[in-house]
Amino acid sequence: MTTKLSLSEFLEFSTNEITFLPTLPTLDQLKLIRKGLRKKKIPDFSLLPNEFEYDGVGKFVMEIIDTDYFIEWKTDRSEIKKSSLNHLCVESEKELDRLEFGWMIADFARLDGINHLRKIPRISNSDYHQDLFNKEYASQQKHFQSIENVWRHWAIVPASHMLFEKLDSV
Repeated sequence: MTTKLSLSEFLEFSTNEITFLPTLPTLDQLKLIRKGLRKKKIPDFSLLPNEFEYDGVGKFVMEIIDTDYFIEWKTDRSEIKKSSLNHLCVESEKELDRLEFGWMIADFARLDGINHLRKIPRISNSDYHQDLFNKEYASQQKHFQSIENVWRHWAIVPASHMLFEKLDSV
């Protein structure tokens, strides 16, 4: 019986080969993935657009009221949900909502990365140019992977397992 499951291991076996998106973990899988996770700062919500949508994945609308972000979202697996960032981060009753919302944002990052990388033009077939292309491609891929990882981590950690330094920067 497995006692621990890394996020990368879960993503590897749960990713759909057609959509390129991993499935949302079950509660049992989530317990295994959470073991040994380190505390990290919450993602910088100011970098998100006010609204965004991907067909077949979901959509969200976000607004700032006073000093908190208020988010309304709908995934292809759920009805419309609403919450403040503060509630998503600190209330344990909102952990499944945070999982769903954070997972959706991570899916957006993955799809953005795939679409962006497909648009990088190949320069030529010479070894020198191919090497430059490979380096640029790897750099861009790493950028989008980093964004995805930040959001997946935020989605899966327990409410008590976050650093809140960025909440005050609204």
